[in-house]
Amino acid sequence: MTLLSAGKMKRFALCLAGLAMLAACEPADERAQSHLQNGQKLAAEGDTARALLEYREAVRLNVNLAPAYIAIAEIRTAEGNMQSAVGHYMKAVEVDEGNVTARIKLGQIMLAAGQLDEALKYAMTAAQLAPQNVQALTLRASVGVQVENFDLATESANKALAIDPTASDAQIVLAAIDQRNGKLAEARARVEKALAADPNHLALNLYLMRLLEQSGEKAGIPVILKRLVKAYPDRQQFHSALVRWHLSNGDKEGAESAVRAYAATRPEDPNAGLAVAQFLLAQSGVDAAKAELTKQL
Repeated sequence: MTLLSAGKMKRFALCLAGLAMLAACEPADERAQSHLQNGQKLAAEGDTARALLEYREAVRLNVNLAPAYIAIAEIRTAEGNMQSAVGHYMKAVEVDEGNVTARIKLGQIMLAAGQLDEALKYAMTAAQLAPQNVQALTLRASVGVQVENFDLATESANKALAIDPTASDAQIVLAAIDQRNGKLAEARARVEKALAADPNHLALNLYLMRLLEQSGEKAGIPVILKRLVKAYPDRQQFHSALVRWHLSNGDKEGAESAVRAYAATRPEDPNAGLAVAQFLLAQSGVDAAKAELTKQL
């Protein structure tokens, strides 16, 4: 291998120094955007730890980069760290008062936390900033119901549906108002219409079950539970609810079938198989449970 001459080494070092200077001269906001884009790519790939590092570098270089604060908040929300999420959404609003996305997210969080005054503040501002934004209008409608401003809720929900007829949450708001006024048939019709467009929508299905219970039409509940079990196979509460429903109606066979169906989806999970034996122990006695365990061996 040929060694570089002293002159060539000097020129090489000067080139490296020149490249470093060019990188340093690149505007900070451009480098911030680059880090933001890198973070978005990493987050899409599921590498949230490295994405967070990119987002933090982005806001270090540009403290006014609202999308980076929002991106951090979204990761924190997914982690369940709502305090950090709220702080970053608030920072996004601080540096960009017109940021509708951050205001909607804050409104949704405040609504879920029962902080209705704060939720209403964010909802009203978001809808004022973006009067055609369906999420902003739906948030305002949802908060309106909670603060019992039903005129505001109705107006906002209807406006959201006029823009997007498939806005499920807006239909739920109007259904809740119908329910409050004793119009159960109208409320159910709204929910079923929305479910026709989005059969697996969780909130719609849960709300329809509530309406069926209130109207005494409980025969439709297992149909909804089976739909939720299929749509959300990892949520054991729906399987358990279906089993309880069968048992409460004296249908031991249906309950056992539901327990076995759940276990069948988890052949590698010993606890799922054990649940079948535990069910049989409670419903049919020791011999049935022993026979089940023997069969599983």
